[in-house]
Amino acid sequence: MNRIVSALALALSLASTSAVALADTGAPAQARHEKRAEQDKKFPMAGAEFQQMVAAHQAKAREHLEKRLADKKVPADKADAIRAKVAAKEAAVAAKVAEVVADGTVTLPEAKEVRALEHQGHRRPQGERAPKKS
Repeated sequence: MNRIVSALALALSLASTSAVALADTGAPAQARHEKRAEQDKKFPMAGAEFQQMVAAHQAKAREHLEKRLADKKVPADKADAIRAKVAAKEAAVAAKVAEVVADGTVTLPEAKEVRALEHQGHRRPQGERAPKKS
């Protein structure tokens, strides 16, 4: 009798576990869809607004860089080299932004080009995660 009850309990637990695991709520796909819809609503965007947005992003990145350099106690000569590299990248992005806003409006594909230029040269492609430490 105990074997039958144990087997039945095991079967029920496996069935309920697999049913829960296989159930697809669709929440992540729905969230991605909503995020994309929100992003599409913002474009076409006024050129001045886009320039302000990019400038704010660059200021935040510069602030983060300075904080990291201070926290890691990077030597001055190395820190200057890093700052020069970042300044060159910011200049390239500023040139691209000027090109994109020349007509007064920025479309979504143009904004994606600027974003790709901003993220060019990162250690990992956008969206990739660092390997887990063992």
